[in-house]
Amino acid sequence: MGSRLQLPYSAWLVAHYHGWKFCSPPDGLAETLSFPICSPGIRNEGTKEFQFTNIENVKESGLHFVPRNGVSLWQSIYDYERRNQSMFEDGVVENWRRMILEAKVKPEFDEELWLSNDTVRIAAHVRRGDIYPGQRNDVWVGDDQVIALIEMAKYYIRQKLGDDKKTEVHIFSESYGHVNWTRYGSLVDAFHLAPPQGDFDRNLRDWKHFVLADVLIAGNTFSKVPSYARPGASPDDGFPLTISWRRGLMPARNDWISWKWIRGDWEAVVA
Repeated sequence: MGSRLQLPYSAWLVAHYHGWKFCSPPDGLAETLSFPICSPGIRNEGTKEFQFTNIENVKESGLHFVPRNGVSLWQSIYDYERRNQSMFEDGVVENWRRMILEAKVKPEFDEELWLSNDTVRIAAHVRRGDIYPGQRNDVWVGDDQVIALIEMAKYYIRQKLGDDKKTEVHIFSESYGHVNWTRYGSLVDAFHLAPPQGDFDRNLRDWKHFVLADVLIAGNTFSKVPSYARPGASPDDGFPLTISWRRGLMPARNDWISWKWIRGDWEAVVA
C-alpha cells in the first residue's frame, strides 16, 4: 500500500509546495484518502510528461502527468530538505494527517489497538511476508536490529519521562514468510499480523496507529508514507518521536531521528 501511494503522495506534496493544481487518476484508495481525482479523459495528446528531475525550472504551463517511474520525485524532495527548504510546511503535514485519520474503513477495522491511555505507545513496523534475508537486503531488517531500536526508544522515554513511565510496544507485520516472533519475548505487548491476502481497510487501520503513536519506528514505504503525517517532536517533552531506520529513496524529515543513530551512542538521542 505504501508503494502504491508514494507516487500520488509525492506528486501532491510537490504540487502543494509550488502552488500547482493536482489530481490523481481514479483509484479507490486515493479516493478514500480524499486526494483530488482527475476527471475521465483528462490526459490527452497535449499532456506533457512532468520533468521531475528539475522541478524548479518547470516554466511551461499546462497539464503535466507524472510517469510511473516518478518515484524519483523523492530525490527532489530530499534535495529540498538538505537545503532546509522543507516541503513539509504550510499545513501539508496537518492536511495529510487529516486525510489519513478521516479515511473511512470497514466497521471491523474501525478500532483502537492501544491497551491503555496511561502509557507511552510505541509502534514498530517490521516488514516480513514477501521478503526474506538475502533476497531483499535493501529492505530487510533483522530482528536483532528491530529489538535494538525498540530498546533505544525505551531508553529515550526513560531519559525524557523518568524510569517509572510505562510503555506499550506494538509490532505491525505479517503472519507469513520468514517470521519468528519468539525472540521478542516480553519486549512486545501486542502483535498485529496481516494475512497473505491484503486488506486496505486493515492497512488504513494500521496507518492511523502509525500517525498517532507516541513513538514510531518506520522504514519501508508502508510505514514511511503515513509517517509524514506526524507532527514534529515537541520541545517540551520530545514527543511524538519518529525514528527512521532505513536510508532508502524516501527522505527523512529534518525533525526525525536518523537511521544513522542506531550505530552510534544512544546518549546522542537524548540530547
